[in-house]
This record gives sequence, C-alpha cells and structure tokens, in this order.
Amino acid sequence: MFYNVYLHPLRKYPGPKLYACSIIPITRQRLRGRALIVVTALHKKYGPVVRLAPNELSYIDIQAWKDVYGHRKPGQLVWRKDPAQAGPEEAGTPGIFRSEGQEHTQLKKVFNHAFSDKALRDQEDLIRTHCKTLVSVLLKRAEKQKVNPSAAEATIDMVKFWNFATFDIMGDLTFGEPLDLLVNSEYTPWVYAMIGHVKSISLMHAIARWPILAAGMKALLPASIKKLREDHFNFCVERVEKRIALKTARPDFWSLIVEAGTQREINKAQLYATMSDFMFAGTETTATALSGITFLLCQNPEKMTKLVKEIRQYKVFEELNLTTLQNLPFLNACCDEALRLYPPVPVGNMRLAPKGGSFVMGSYVPEGTTVELAQFSAYHCEYNFKNPESFAPERFLPDPPKEYASDSKGMLNPFGVGPRACIGRNLAMHAFRMLFVTLVWHFDVSLVNPNLDWLNQEVHELWEKNPLPVKLDIVHNQERNTC
Repeated sequence: MFYNVYLHPLRKYPGPKLYACSIIPITRQRLRGRALIVVTALHKKYGPVVRLAPNELSYIDIQAWKDVYGHRKPGQLVWRKDPAQAGPEEAGTPGIFRSEGQEHTQLKKVFNHAFSDKALRDQEDLIRTHCKTLVSVLLKRAEKQKVNPSAAEATIDMVKFWNFATFDIMGDLTFGEPLDLLVNSEYTPWVYAMIGHVKSISLMHAIARWPILAAGMKALLPASIKKLREDHFNFCVERVEKRIALKTARPDFWSLIVEAGTQREINKAQLYATMSDFMFAGTETTATALSGITFLLCQNPEKMTKLVKEIRQYKVFEELNLTTLQNLPFLNACCDEALRLYPPVPVGNMRLAPKGGSFVMGSYVPEGTTVELAQFSAYHCEYNFKNPESFAPERFLPDPPKEYASDSKGMLNPFGVGPRACIGRNLAMHAFRMLFVTLVWHFDVSLVNPNLDWLNQEVHELWEKNPLPVKLDIVHNQERNTC
C-alpha cells in the first residue's frame, strides 16, 4: 500500500489516498451500483483526471476522447479494450464488440453495409411496422386506463413497453423475425433473463480485476449466471441458423451482408458472437434512452409542450420519416439532452495504455494503465456543462442561449468516437427518434406519480431501471390520421 500511494508511477495523479492504496474501494462501489455517484463527486473535487485505483485513471476532459479513443496516426499504438471489462466470451471467438486490431476492422467491413444510409432507408418500413404495433397495444391499454385506472391490465410501465419495442425491432433485424413481445405484452423467459442479467456484469468485472481470480472466472461465476449466458448464446445461435436457412431477401442484417457479398469473410463463430452482441447492445441501450427521455420530458411539461407542438404540426403520421425527424431541431435537442443527463452507457469504456505508455491531456500514462472517460461524470460536471443537473434541451439548439454558449458540446459522445465507435449509431438514433415521436404524436403522456424519483438507480455497467408508470391520454383529432 505504501508503494501504491508514494512510489507508484501514477502517484502524482490526484485522488483520495484510500483509492490509490487498493482496488477494493472502487470495486465495492461498483458492486453496490453506486460508483457513478462516487466518481462524479471525485471529479468535482479533484478535477478532470482522478486516480480511482492503483492502476486506474478516470477522465472527463474532451481531449481524452481524442487521446485515448480517437483514430491513430501512422506509428501510434492503439489503446486496446480492457479484457476485465469485456468479460468472458461464450462463442470461443470474439464478436465485433470484443475483437481487436485487424480482426475488428474486418468484422466492421463485413457489417458496414448492414448499417449504411441505404440500409437505414430500407429498414425504415420495418421499424415503422413495429411503431404501429406499439400504438395498437398502447391504445388498448389507454382505453382500459380511462375506464379503470387501477386495473392491472391498465398499467403502462414504459420501461417494459420500450423494451418490448426495441427487442422486437432488433429481433426482426438480427434474426429475420420479431419476438412478438409487443403483441403479447410480456417478456419471454429468454428476454426476462437477459434483462435480469445486468447486476451480474459488475460481479464479472470485479472478479476479472483480481489476477488470481480472473483465470478461473467461469468457475467462480454462480451457476445461474453461467446458465443465463449460455442460454442467451444458444438462443442466438438457433435463431441465426434459422434465418440463414430461410433464403429470403428482406432488409435485415443477414440479407444486407449477403447483398454486399461479405458473408464469405466471416466464420460461423464470429457471426454467432456478433449477432449476440447486436441483440444485447441494440436493445438495452435504446430502451434506456427512450425511458430516460420519457421521464425527463414528463418531469418538464413546458419542454414537452414545445416538443409536442413541433411534432404535431404534421397532420399525417407518415410525414414523420427518417429525413423529417433528422431536421426537427427541438426533437434532436431533446434527444441529445436526454442522452447527456441519462446516458445509456453511463460508465467509461475502459482502455489499456499501449506498450511504452502514451500521453493523455499532455501527461504521461504508463503502459498497462486502465483508463476510461467517465461519460456520466463528464456530462454532470460544470467543467463541461452549465447547470449540468438541469434538463435544458435548448443548450443543443443550433443557436443556443448565451447561458449555454460555452458548453463543451463536443464532449457528448454516447456512441463513442474513433475506430471503435458504435457501428449502429444511425440505426439506434433513428429508432430512438421514431419510437418516441410515435408515442407523443398519438398520446399526451404524464407520470402516474409526479413525484417519482426515477433517476435514483443502481448502475452495474448499465442502468438497473426502475418501473416507469405513465398515464396516456389518446389524442383525438379528426384532421390527423393514425399511423
């Protein structure tokens, strides 16, 4: 401990001595789900860089995006993903999210066509079909809610319905068929288990941080978690094989990589692992963003009124398409502000300093140091944003008020930057906008409990979301056709 505090190469970096001594304090906070609060408080006290553990640094300065995650110049070494955060690989070979170097570049090349602008235009009708199903299901719930608000079938927990919608959309795109969660309005055992898996992520991370335990991680994991991971992977394998056997052209991921001719550049293990990655990342994060914007706008009715006015200027729902939504300034400002206040991936994506070390914000970081840009903390500090705890979409308007003119808007990168930035960013943003616009075009939305402290949640790499019960009033307007 004396060495870690007074002789370690990171000894000059600011932070509490207790955290410099051992990985136990920060690991304890992560297992409790409260690390975000602690890390944010430490940055407010110590500044843009904080030492969280003997060999771990956290940043909230925009330069860290470029220095750690940005594209490398010729001769510069890449900051590789920290394997302790990535966790064990079920497929025996990594998919697009865990792969490194040339393998990752190759996998991105295989799937680029499936996430191109053309692909997104082709996928728009598929997404809209699920939006129509969402409306149909919510209309029935809203009618029941009006007759008997206390009835179980009148309960509308938007966390659940956003999960239903995103899983159906991603199931359609990944496996060539929806999971029918919206139609049945309940989780399948596989999806329920997958969502309940969130807490185990912190446990796997904690085990992997101890070298003596990391090698035997799979043996140390509880049997229930191991079974959940195996079931998830096996389910994905079965669905992928079923999709390949269909031989049907449709705007899903498999058809699009076949159309591009890149299916020959990926083996089955890589395909299984990557489709499994897509199914997890493309559902949980989008549903989180939708839940966040729903709560924040319900909490700020004056902002909701302004947004509703912008959206309902369109009298026919079909007018609200990919192009239209990209050009609605207040909608996009609300989306950005929701992603700032409640980022779907609130923790930092951990990287390891390359061989020979490197420089971040002008200071040397020794080889092997774990480094992260703490997104939630970066977005909740005055260092980057004025009034960081306020929901102020106007800060992201093309011509923001003077109060927010100095905000570091380039800091907001919920999908990451550089060569490892999320390949599905455009798809995720369109689904995010389209699904939320579908809700507020058809319904007036309010919280069942106006005093709900919904944002007070644990974080185990991802948010452990609380229920979000809302009241929906059907918008009746004869000039406007339903979707």
